[in-house]
Amino acid sequence: MIMNQSIDRYDFDSLEAIYEASRDLQARAERLAEVGQMLRAEIDSYSDEFTSINYERIKEASERYLATSRRLEEESSELARSCKQLAEKFGMIFK
Repeated sequence: MIMNQSIDRYDFDSLEAIYEASRDLQARAERLAEVGQMLRAEIDSYSDEFTSINYERIKEASERYLATSRRLEEESSELARSCKQLAEKFGMIFK
């Protein structure tokens, strides 16, 4: 997600809050991805014990979870970068 770079549409004070929230969201997304990878490793370690379609369903669900957590991490990182760029733009204009 990229911030609108038009300076006439923003409350300058809220930009810092958005940046901090996006950084926090990114850190949480990273942690969720780590948990997902641990879960995936656990699922894989029990693959020999599954003989039904349920294993495939669990495997697919864990793959969707990992994909979603990666997407969340990418989007929150992009938002944080965009906020920082906008703040720098404001800094150059209002010096």
